Amino acid sequence: MKFSITLLIGALTYATVIAAAPFPADLEKLERHITDISDDITNSVVHIKVEGSLNNKKFSSMGSGFVINKEGMILTNHHVVDNSFKVTAKFNGDTHEYDCKVLGSDESTDVAVLQVEQAAFKNLRPVILGKSKNAKVGQWVLAVGNPYGFDRTVSFGIISAKGRNVPQAPVLNDFIQTDAFIAPGSSGGPLLNMHGEVIGINSRGGSGLAFTIPIETALEVKDKLLKSGGIKRGWLGIQMYPMDHELRKRLKISENEGVMVSHVLKTSDFFGRLLPLDIILRVNGDVVSALESKDLQPVIRKLSDLPIGKEIRLDILRAGQKLQLSGIVKERPPSEGKKWQSPLGFVAMEITEPIADRHQFERIEGVYISHIEAGSSAQHSGLIAGDILIAAEGQQVKNAEDVKRIFSQEKAEYLLQVMRGRSQYYVIVKK
Repeated sequence: MKFSITLLIGALTYATVIAAAPFPADLEKLERHITDISDDITNSVVHIKVEGSLNNKKFSSMGSGFVINKEGMILTNHHVVDNSFKVTAKFNGDTHEYDCKVLGSDESTDVAVLQVEQAAFKNLRPVILGKSKNAKVGQWVLAVGNPYGFDRTVSFGIISAKGRNVPQAPVLNDFIQTDAFIAPGSSGGPLLNMHGEVIGINSRGGSGLAFTIPIETALEVKDKLLKSGGIKRGWLGIQMYPMDHELRKRLKISENEGVMVSHVLKTSDFFGRLLPLDIILRVNGDVVSALESKDLQPVIRKLSDLPIGKEIRLDILRAGQKLQLSGIVKERPPSEGKKWQSPLGFVAMEITEPIADRHQFERIEGVYISHIEAGSSAQHSGLIAGDILIAAEGQQVKNAEDVKRIFSQEKAEYLLQVMRGRSQYYVIVKK
């Protein structure tokens, strides 16, 4: 018993010594530095509230943004303010909500520019803008926003990767990937380096991964939006694939040029002439190249800057022979078609060619069922997200207006013809 008590006293004494050990000076300095950045940036981040309407159905949502100048300009995400009719911003330490005007919004880069009313100018504290191109993988970063509506939330992490392309996101961008926590409500908030400089706009996140728009992209888009109110981009209708070292060696292609064509959309001016496995070497004489997936985004963005309606020249390599092709640059189509939300619990979306290609649909006619509300009549009927609505009540469906017109007829039930995969079915949706 005496031996046990002696051991206990010794252990407690050791634990006391450990607990009382001084915090390493370097760590204490780092901790203080992070808290100083956090305290400073929260005065520049705003909580954004949105009221909107989609197909005559009202909704409310929230997000984040940050002040970039003393004239009341705020950067946020396109998806935060999309379909909005009222946007307000709330500042740290001020309970009042200030009206904001959407100066411009760009779906393709998920960037939006707001102007807050003059009454809020007393709260303005612009962020310090940095450069994401100087950031390196492994560097520490802070993400700031309002996840789930909780104001002034700061998360800490590292840059996991740069130049990320997110196939599930119909966004023309080269994301910064981070493990700093970004949840619903944090979208539109800033990502900062350890100098307290903003290097990006947080766009989306989940499952331990988050993606941020480089600040250089956001500022470039901001300038274009303020100049013209909108952005039209060039489009060749070509899907490309990078070529790694081994493939280049086998095909005897220099690492300084070449991207492989994987698919050409039917609406492309090059359809039927540019073929899968063709290798694009130059566009209007300028070399294009991609060794990895991350290298494709700069190429895609370069192509999107081509003048719409103008003829361009492609230098290609096909089966070892060099060829030249000319074609017209078209306007980049919207990533999503028009939507209509049925009171029976489903959302019908027009099928654009990018949507058909993304989901590997074999047809563009009809409308795509993009969402089913839980517990709705549509769900109970067996209709599922991903179905293509071909006809309703014996009438062919080509677009969202057709769906809206047919379902405006007062009926107890509706007979729908849908395509699911390669098979067709009848579904009865009751009111």
